Amino acid sequence: MPSFLGPLLHDLAERYRFLDHELAGLQLPPEAEECRKRIHHLVQRGKRQIDRVLLDPDMNRRGFARNFYHSYKRLSELAQGVDEGPLLVFSRFRESDRFLTRVIAKMCRDSAFPHEAPVCAAMSSQYYWTVPGMDLVLVPHADATHLLGWPDLYHELAHFLVSRDERILLRPLRRRLRDYFKRAISEAGRNGWSPPAIADLRRYRDLWLDDWIVEFVCDWFATFVAGPSFGWTNLRLCARVSTDVFDVFETHPSDAARTLAIQVMLESLGFGSEASEITGRWNEMLRTAGASEPQFFKAAYPEALMRDLSDEAGRLFGVLGIKRYTSSSGTLPDLLNEAWRRLHSDGASFSAWERDRLSQLDGEL
Repeated sequence: MPSFLGPLLHDLAERYRFLDHELAGLQLPPEAEECRKRIHHLVQRGKRQIDRVLLDPDMNRRGFARNFYHSYKRLSELAQGVDEGPLLVFSRFRESDRFLTRVIAKMCRDSAFPHEAPVCAAMSSQYYWTVPGMDLVLVPHADATHLLGWPDLYHELAHFLVSRDERILLRPLRRRLRDYFKRAISEAGRNGWSPPAIADLRRYRDLWLDDWIVEFVCDWFATFVAGPSFGWTNLRLCARVSTDVFDVFETHPSDAARTLAIQVMLESLGFGSEASEITGRWNEMLRTAGASEPQFFKAAYPEALMRDLSDEAGRLFGVLGIKRYTSSSGTLPDLLNEAWRRLHSDGASFSAWERDRLSQLDGEL
């Protein structure tokens, strides 16, 4: 084995002993205890594996060096993930995190989410994000006491759904994507499109098949279970942080495309008037910012494709037993939709109403 790897394996073994000791010593409320046990079990498995590697008689045989190096890399990634995610959250778990974990558990119950609810903590510096392998959702500190961003929790829940039900959710949608772009590229060739334009179509196809479809499915899920409130939260986020709503990224579709995706899902769910109102405010924002739709937009995000995929995603959510949003007293989506209506009807009194409803929700949970 290469001489550089032996000391690093001993160093990693010590790191696992530290993680094991820290996780074993934590005392957490019931909302986080089951997750702590799962992560602790992962760490103990990793610790045993690295101990076996250090005792393996083949460790000094150069022919096995690459295998041991790959094992070291995987175990290092796990240790890093635990240190930066669950251990950070659990060692600083506060009453606000307990409240948010109860909130996300109620979201899962209300929507018949088919997996165990994750732990949620208000300690993110990157807006809302998810660590699916560690059962964590992180949100900004302030959002423990503010309702308007909570519809994004449904988007984050959908990342667990996508990672655990890929066969049911993503495979059918990717088949439709391949069929659509195969026809589109063939038609573009017959119509005499330039080689660069056809190359762009192929690029859009590849982006859709990779990360874009994941983000669209998460947006469709959030719209499916939270209704118009997710559309308003998306508009708020775009207004706050977007520098160019039409910009294309490899890991995320443009904000304008995601807004269109939310609109078509709302329409298919019967919220046409709400979708029109959100679209009207969106267009007002575009005019205010001086933004206009670029020429490539319709080729990258065809509305017909968006509607077809949105309808299919809604059907697949039903296959998984997920409940679509309908107004019914006592669910969190009702509260979130009411929050947005209150903000729009009387912004000056909204904060007092929000404080009262959060206090009431805390008592209910």
